Amino acid sequence: MEHLESSGIIITVVSIAIFINTALLLLLMLHFRRMRNKFHARWEELTQQLGALHRRSSIGAENSPARFESTSPGSEPVSKAPKLPATPPFLSLSEMLTPLADPSVPREIKATALEDAREAIDTLEQEINSAAKAASKELAASSLSEMEEARAKGSEQSDVWIAHLEEVVIAHLGHPQLSTELLSEEMGISRRQLLRKVKKVTGLSTSTFIRQLQMKQSYALIQSGEYETVKDVARAVGFSDAGYFSTLFKAEYGVSPSVVIQENRSTA
Repeated sequence: MEHLESSGIIITVVSIAIFINTALLLLLMLHFRRMRNKFHARWEELTQQLGALHRRSSIGAENSPARFESTSPGSEPVSKAPKLPATPPFLSLSEMLTPLADPSVPREIKATALEDAREAIDTLEQEINSAAKAASKELAASSLSEMEEARAKGSEQSDVWIAHLEEVVIAHLGHPQLSTELLSEEMGISRRQLLRKVKKVTGLSTSTFIRQLQMKQSYALIQSGEYETVKDVARAVGFSDAGYFSTLFKAEYGVSPSVVIQENRSTA
């Protein structure tokens, strides 16, 4: 009787042990399957990101001129472009994770397969991050270069525009109706646009800009010896009041126009 009881206890313990072992195996298999699915999903996500980087790089290469880095003298320049990792085949990861779906494969081999797959995913992720950073830096450098080119071009256009405006002002200095309205009409823009652009390019108001040109031109006229009186010079640059003209001239050059006329006569 006691022998039968002992046998029953042993059978019960063995059954429980088998049940626990089976349960652990099932849980372990579920764990490996879950990890396999997780790695598959992450691999596919990284592959899509890499594909997007390749497409963006191809579009950028088509829409922008290639940059070159110098090589040894006499050799052809080599095109310099950000290097992208090749799109990895999905099959390579599937092969790594194959042992996880096989119940007969020892746990140690499955753990090794998981580690290999994790390392492959980490490596791919690092390569993608590095390529994305390089592409971002390249895009930023390209944008900065375009901004500098646009700024230089805009500055050159502004210099040409302001030089043309000076010519227009000088050509109309003796005009009794010299005004911003007349200048805006000559420049083909509205009065408001003229005021805004002169301020933006020169930092001066339009009236101050005109007055400086009047002073500059009046000094040149005196130096030419064509005018013998302050009144004649004032009238030539658009001033009906010779006294007001003399005040502005002295404020600009530190000497009255009559003195400059006299000095010019004595040296002639």
